[in-house]
Amino acid sequence: MHDSNHFTTLLEGNESAAYADSAYQSQTHAGVRSTVERVFGVLKLHYAMGKARYLGLGRNRTRVEIMCVAHNIKRGLSLRPGQFA
Repeated sequence: MHDSNHFTTLLEGNESAAYADSAYQSQTHAGVRSTVERVFGVLKLHYAMGKARYLGLGRNRTRVEIMCVAHNIKRGLSLRPGQFA
């Protein structure tokens, strides 16, 4: 279910303001957003990025950076030469 369906139930009524993004409201942002979210989905599903595995920000940051490099290498091998030229 989409986040916007539950937005009003999260409000208590005494808020002075509520901030949210426009999500997939426009086609321009939807393409970029879905591309980025797809990468995070792959990292969480296949590389177990959903949880921090180590103590300390530095170690976890290094782990995420290595996962991103591995994903980019794997993705790069699947692209045909000249596909995005």
